[in-house]
Amino acid sequence: MESIKSERLLNSLRRGFISSKIVSDNYLMPSLLVNDQQKDKRILSALTEELSTCETFDFSVAFINDTGLASILEKLEYLEKHNIKGRILTTNYLNFTSPGALSKLLEFSNIEVRVYTQGGFHPKGYIFKQSNYYSVIIGSANLTASALSQNQEWSLKFLSLTDGQIVFSVREEFERIWNNATLVTEEWISGYKKIYIQNRFSIKPVKTADKEFEAEYQFQNPEELNDSKDDEEIVPNSMQEEAMVSLAQLREKGERRALLIAATGTGKTYLSIFDVKQVKPKRVLYVAHRDMILNKSEQSFKTLMGNINTGFLNGNQKDLNADYLFASVFTLAKDEILFQFKKDHFDYIIIDEVHHAGASSYKKIIDYFTPNFLLGLTATPERTDGFDIFSLFNNNIPYEIRLQKALEENLLCPFHYYGLSDLTINGELIDDKSDFSKLVSSERIHHIEHAIKRYKSNDIPVKGLIFCSRIEEANELSRALNNDGFFTTCLTGANSDSEREKTIQRLENDDDPLQYIISVDIFNEGVDIPCVNQVVMLRPTQSAIIFVQQLGRGLRKDKSKSYVSVIDFIGNYENNFFIPITLFGDNSYNKDNLRRALSAGSSCIPGTSTIQINEIAKQKIFDSISQTSFKQLKLLKEEYNKLKLRLAKVPAMMDFVTNGFIDPLLFIDYSGSYFEFKSKLKENSFELNEKERKSLQFVSNEFAHGIRVHELLILNRLLNKKEISLENFKSELENYCIKFNLKDIKGMTRNLSLDFYRDSDRNKYGEISYVIFDEEKELLSRTKQFESLLNNQNYKTELEDCIQYGLTKAKLKQNEHFENHNLVLYRKYSRKDVFKILNWAKDENPQNVGGYMTKKTDDEFHCPVFVTYEKSDEISDSIKYKDFFIDNTRFNWMSKSKRSLTSPDVSSILNQADNHIQIMLFVKKDDNEGTDFYYMGNMKTVKESAEQTQMESGESVVNIQFDMETPVTQNMYNYLEGLSA
Repeated sequence: MESIKSERLLNSLRRGFISSKIVSDNYLMPSLLVNDQQKDKRILSALTEELSTCETFDFSVAFINDTGLASILEKLEYLEKHNIKGRILTTNYLNFTSPGALSKLLEFSNIEVRVYTQGGFHPKGYIFKQSNYYSVIIGSANLTASALSQNQEWSLKFLSLTDGQIVFSVREEFERIWNNATLVTEEWISGYKKIYIQNRFSIKPVKTADKEFEAEYQFQNPEELNDSKDDEEIVPNSMQEEAMVSLAQLREKGERRALLIAATGTGKTYLSIFDVKQVKPKRVLYVAHRDMILNKSEQSFKTLMGNINTGFLNGNQKDLNADYLFASVFTLAKDEILFQFKKDHFDYIIIDEVHHAGASSYKKIIDYFTPNFLLGLTATPERTDGFDIFSLFNNNIPYEIRLQKALEENLLCPFHYYGLSDLTINGELIDDKSDFSKLVSSERIHHIEHAIKRYKSNDIPVKGLIFCSRIEEANELSRALNNDGFFTTCLTGANSDSEREKTIQRLENDDDPLQYIISVDIFNEGVDIPCVNQVVMLRPTQSAIIFVQQLGRGLRKDKSKSYVSVIDFIGNYENNFFIPITLFGDNSYNKDNLRRALSAGSSCIPGTSTIQINEIAKQKIFDSISQTSFKQLKLLKEEYNKLKLRLAKVPAMMDFVTNGFIDPLLFIDYSGSYFEFKSKLKENSFELNEKERKSLQFVSNEFAHGIRVHELLILNRLLNKKEISLENFKSELENYCIKFNLKDIKGMTRNLSLDFYRDSDRNKYGEISYVIFDEEKELLSRTKQFESLLNNQNYKTELEDCIQYGLTKAKLKQNEHFENHNLVLYRKYSRKDVFKILNWAKDENPQNVGGYMTKKTDDEFHCPVFVTYEKSDEISDSIKYKDFFIDNTRFNWMSKSKRSLTSPDVSSILNQADNHIQIMLFVKKDDNEGTDFYYMGNMKTVKESAEQTQMESGESVVNIQFDMETPVTQNMYNYLEGLSA
């Protein structure tokens, strides 16, 4: 953040403390920070934003725990790298602060830690020294994950210049306590740890003065962490209860098969047992592809159902008469075994990891038996080979819970994802494609070691899984880590089930020194190791499915951990775009959605989980998003078929929206309309004539992306009515929070009569007019051309689907608002979109517009300014304009070349106030983002900043600064500037 001027800060303070009617910079205004996941608000976000820009920082917090520190670890690493000093003051009062957290802080060379040991100490304040001012956050939030992300907390953030009295008082108080506090050393921590462990057992939450203890500081004796209470009844969790009701309702309808989709760690096996208990079958068959799964499942059945007659069917045992039989799919599928059973021998059959059902062995078993009920269990039903798992279960999906929902329901262990850049050696980024010698070089080994030590809990022993791509890499990495004092072993597909089970048992055994299992092509699924508290990804993200499977290895809740660290080494991988798709649960393949989520970071994740990606790794993901085409027929066809298989029908555009699948706008971009895309796949059961097809292309291309609701609303109303009064249409607009404006109605009519479009577009869209506006009668009505088209019900159905999709896109989302009547802050618009929304009479040629154009329409002056933030090195010096944000509130801009202070276009902008011109800023980061621009808001000319200067080409240009009417959000600012969020 650049320096701020006192008058700007003064106005913001007046607005914050005196009157909200005073115009000021929102960013500088005092603000209340809260945790509100419905609105993507976290106190943590404000904390990390300030850490991103500060020159020094001081924290004074009563309690620090390991989870709180894990929430900002990547940011602390960034500060250490840039040698930005920090001081952290805490206390041993009530022995709440974690010794491991204090020990972790001592690992940072730029941070000094002191502890106040003289009794009651309860402040929660964060002080950040910026350029010429301080940012201060004071309130109720300690440095704990729940306080920063989830609890009901109030914290006030305010800014003051360096000589402000309030900052002087806060800093003076900090210094007073700091000078009376004890320096934290490893020796001090060692002594404190003994007291911490000893005293915590006698503290009861109800006896403490601070309720926060109940959520944050319950402590369990490490020696008792794995002890279970035999008399404690295990009851269904919220997901299992809902699923059981749905399964029962399905059976009441006469259905005999169901597919249950649930994220790893949410209790699929237990759910199947709960359902068995409510059905009460005599004989049950449980089928899986690994003996490890069968063994653990049998133990779970006995735990929940008590004394039952169980047996195994695998290479070693043939307990064919068991009431509850746990069978290996490979053994059961053999003719000499399978045909010993009658088809109706089992009343209830459970197929685990049923996404493997495309294999002949699975299908043979499923086709043979005729149980009263067949239940399939999987976390990842989608397959890339086109096999239809859903039809095996009659497309009955009684319940589905994916990663995001499981986190929202608190069914999984919170995770802290750290996206780190892999090592660069001699300018080359090491990744999976590098030579083997570089993959296992001493530099890279040390890079990995630093990460796994830095991003782990210091309160509990590490229990980790490391995923590699190559067997030789895994073996060499294990050898190198062991030489450096780590305890690791390696497992690959060549190891037997018994070898794997013994190794897992070693990892789970606290008396065994084993810290890491390094694996290749195993452990992606079907393995339950609840103790895993660190997952390390040294392999590229090949698919969202594999990414979720590997992430899921650490997400099962366990008494031994409060979170899992996920360390992902990100290289130059083409498929890096899968990372935000998976982490944020957005399967739309909408690039703008992915960029926004990546910029927003942890605020989009439920619970106390965080996503922390360093600046280099984040840029690799942004590059992957920009450079990957999501309009490839192969990808589009795969995503289309996934939904088609699930629904057992040809999906409509709205089906993709309601089921959370790929954004159907990509089908439009590829083919011109969704109908045309289906035609390419030969999926349409009917034909449309040329005019009908061109009409669908017109609505799809010009309005389906929801740039404005007017055109979509009138088309929707006129589908079933010949006309609508202006008064009724006004009411329709109000339902979308849009004020009625007659100029918009006239502009809408031009857009739907094709008057607005250039000749090339008019020809492409078939010269069809749709709406007539009778201003005198105040009526909007169909044209005869449109009425004729609507006589074909197939066309009408396709059009209605497209319109409904567009209306969904047009709706305001949370945190969105209209900044300029019909323009929404930070949505993306093409030049043509902007001209439509501004109700210009004609679509202007982009070459004539260039970077900006001033135009008068219906007594209104508009000047949209289009800026490509990062200019390509290949463009001419004559158009390399220096356009950039000075800070969140001010923008620096250059006019077109060959301009002076007296040029008409420059003069009109400089005299903006007198000319009543609205100047609107539209920005895209670079040309890789395509032709659309983010609407950043309206600007006011700072007239005195105007300066005539020269470009590198020698041509004259005018440099002008503008004040943003609405300060740019920190996430958007960080994204454009390439800053770490």
